[in-house]
Parts: sequence; C-alpha cells; structure tokens
Amino acid sequence: MIRLPKLGQIVRKFSRSVKIIRPMGAYDEHGRWQSHGEQSALITAHIQTATDKELVNIDEGRRARGGIIVFTIDELRVANVETGEQPDIIPWQGSTFEVQSVENWNEVAGFYRATATRMGQ
Repeated sequence: MIRLPKLGQIVRKFSRSVKIIRPMGAYDEHGRWQSHGEQSALITAHIQTATDKELVNIDEGRRARGGIIVFTIDELRVANVETGEQPDIIPWQGSTFEVQSVENWNEVAGFYRATATRMGQ
C-alpha cells in the first residue's frame, strides 16, 4: 500500500523562515489603540502571490491592494474585536502584508492557510 505524505510535509519541504511582526497593545476607554510595541518571530512558511479568486472573500478595499497566501505550520493571528488583538504583519518582497483570515488545516493536513493583504494606500 502506497502512503501519500500529509500536505503539511509538503508545506515543510518548500518552506523557509519568514519573519512576522505581532503588534502588542490595547484599546483605551475611548476605543483608541495604545501601542506597547511589537514582537517579531520567525515562522516556517511558504508564501505565494494570491490570485483574484483567492481574494474574493476579502473586503473590496483591501482586495484591490493585492495579497499573499501563506502556508505555514505555525498558527497566525487575525484581528479579534473581543480580545483587542491586532493581526500579524508579514514583511515580504519589499511590501508589508496584514493577515486577514486563517484556515485551520492542521488536524487534517498539518498546516494553516492564511490570506494576507498589502498594507498602505
């Protein structure tokens, strides 16, 4: 019987170390973000330019800026209103990208699939 490798093993094979930035802080009583700096870390990931089809579920304003798809064995963070967490930021090829969504394929295939959009203009 031939055993196919988990997709997570393929992701690991084509991955490299990628820096992420995790903003730290909290919202004050007026709803304004008060930064307490940021943490950076290295994750194991494979990054591809996102196609228009892959960005269809992202808000139109963010979608127009372009995006990336990140396959990683490390869990990434998106914005969370309840906890006040800010999304992870990924510097890649001279641009900065903000994580918009994360699909958990860890149980089935051994990786996470995240969509991130270019920050700025």
